[in-house]
Amino acid sequence: CEELGLLGAMHWGLQHQSELANEKTVVFNLDMPCSHRYGLAYNGSFGFPRPWRTDSELNEMLEERAKERKISLKRLDIPFFSALDHFPLVLLGYRCTGMASAATTIHGLSDTIETVPKKQLQAVGDLSVDVLRSWLRDSAEHDER
Repeated sequence: CEELGLLGAMHWGLQHQSELANEKTVVFNLDMPCSHRYGLAYNGSFGFPRPWRTDSELNEMLEERAKERKISLKRLDIPFFSALDHFPLVLLGYRCTGMASAATTIHGLSDTIETVPKKQLQAVGDLSVDVLRSWLRDSAEHDER
């Protein structure tokens, strides 16, 4: 399970905020995205009753690239705070998204490197590269204007 209160992620975000707090920085969190029992999801929001949202532009890119590659990708809205490492970074104003398993449990004894589905791991890697390349291309085009 994640460290209590995600204090490590919050500390890292605060330590690097001045050097990374600009439009050219994104956080792309991969947190247990390859469960052999559950599908792939991206995190759209977290918290209750007023949820914080991850970056809509990055999420749209994820959805588009998944559709192009015919990869099943669900949106996962989490009603509590302490779950994924990028949550504190969203609160600090970083542009974040991430992929995770749509599992309702964290880890089990059967979760080993041998049980990671290679096809899903490849899909996660492909989507990550596609989205980051698209974002870099869009950022470069924006800078030219």
